Amino acid sequence: MFSTRWGRVQTTRLVQPRLLRAPQCRIRAQTRCSPSAPRLWKVSRLLPLKIRAAVNVLNLSTPSGILIARLGNAKLRRGPRGLVFAEGYRFRFPIAGAFTVGNVIITARTMRALADRTPGVLKHEDAHAWQWCALGPLFLPSYVLAMGWSVVRTGSIALANPFEMHAGLVSGGYVRPDESDESLRARSARSNAERNDFQNDVDEAASAF
Repeated sequence: MFSTRWGRVQTTRLVQPRLLRAPQCRIRAQTRCSPSAPRLWKVSRLLPLKIRAAVNVLNLSTPSGILIARLGNAKLRRGPRGLVFAEGYRFRFPIAGAFTVGNVIITARTMRALADRTPGVLKHEDAHAWQWCALGPLFLPSYVLAMGWSVVRTGSIALANPFEMHAGLVSGGYVRPDESDESLRARSARSNAERNDFQNDVDEAASAF
C-alpha cells in the first residue's frame, strides 16, 4: 500500500511539471533552431551603416578624408561601424583632438589615447559621419558658418554650434560632464563681456589717434 501511494506521488511529481513546461520548451527550441532571427537582426543593424558608408563614398567625403589623411602621413586602419581611423596626422590644422571627413576620423594621436582622454569621442565623431552623409559637400561650409555663429554668440566654436550640439558637447570634450546649463550660460556671458571690453579698448585706442 505504501509503495503504491508513493508511486502515484512520484508519478505526479515527475510527469505534471513536464506537461506544463512542454509548450515553453518547444518555443525555446524553435527560437534556437531558427537561423533567420539573428540574421535579420544583424542585417537590420548593419544596413544603415552600409548605406552611410556608400553615400559618403559617392559624395566624395570619405575619399577626401583618405586623401587628407595621406597628405598628413596618417596611418589608416579600419574601425567599428564602417569608420576608418587615421592616426598620427602631422599637421596642426584644424586645431582639434580629432576631426571627421566622411567616414574617416583623423587625429594626431591614436584613437585609444584619444578615447582615454575623452571617453565619448568615438560616438561624437560617428555623429559627424552621419552629418556628412546627410549634407555631403554642403557640410563643410555649413559647419564653418555654424562655427562662426557660435563664436559670435558664446566665444566658443562649439557651445552654440548646432553640429557640435547634435554630436554631443560632453562626448566631444567641449563641456565637462558635471557642467550645468547655468555654468554654460555664465561662461558665454563672460566670454561676451571680455570680447566687448576688448572691442571697447580697440575703439578707444583708435579714437586717440
